[in-house]
Amino acid sequence: MQRKQRKQCENMSCGGVVAQRVFCTGIPAGGLMPLRPPLHRPAHHDPQATRRAQLQTLDRQRGSASSRGYNVAWRRLRLVVLAEEPLCCFCQERGLVVPATEVDHIQPVALRPELRLVRENLRATCRPCHSALTASGIQRRGGSP
Repeated sequence: MQRKQRKQCENMSCGGVVAQRVFCTGIPAGGLMPLRPPLHRPAHHDPQATRRAQLQTLDRQRGSASSRGYNVAWRRLRLVVLAEEPLCCFCQERGLVVPATEVDHIQPVALRPELRLVRENLRATCRPCHSALTASGIQRRGGSP
């Protein structure tokens, strides 16, 4: 019985030896062709820099925390609320134990500025619940996420 002659793998960068195949087993299953063509972008293309510039502009427009009413009195009251309610009120309703890191106004300051520093108008939340509440717009009605 005659043996098949071994020959060089046809992949130029491989250098392997094959018996029956054209390419050796060192080649990925997809073959030599890439799955998709490479993306060609100009050297100055940086989407993160664009986003950073947008966020900086928004921050300048909305002003500092103290100019928006988050002064020493607010920071002290915030610490009192977090000490009294160490867990997120919304997560507790779902049976979860999640530490509270933010304080939320039940009635928004924009609608009821006189309740800004009233303890009964504040509740402790975790960041995900507070973000969801703020993003959904439910906060304007004094609801829960």
